Amino acid sequence: MAVAFAPDIVSSIWDNGFGLWLSAHYFEHQRFVNILVANNPLVKLTDYNLNVWKHDEESVKDWIEAHAIIHEELRGLTGVGGVDLSQVDMDNNEQFMVWLDYHRQEHMQLRNALGAT
Repeated sequence: MAVAFAPDIVSSIWDNGFGLWLSAHYFEHQRFVNILVANNPLVKLTDYNLNVWKHDEESVKDWIEAHAIIHEELRGLTGVGGVDLSQVDMDNNEQFMVWLDYHRQEHMQLRNALGAT
């Protein structure tokens, strides 16, 4: 059974727990990279610091796009499928919650594909 990063859900980007979510999420991505590199040192992945968050429109857009690129690369290396994670308005809580659910499911699939338990 794969263990999720905790917390793997948060109520909004304004939630006091968002910083904890952001850090835990970043560390899980680092775990994915470490597993992939250990199995194949020639693997090249885009290196974005997903732990940095500035709540202004341009920075949020950049974070979302960088995160989506990373997930596309991970999908290509693992065979995991997913939705376009760049398509979300983080200020729209309903969209954010749907995005978060897709994202959580994809991380679970990535953990399983990589044997990250």
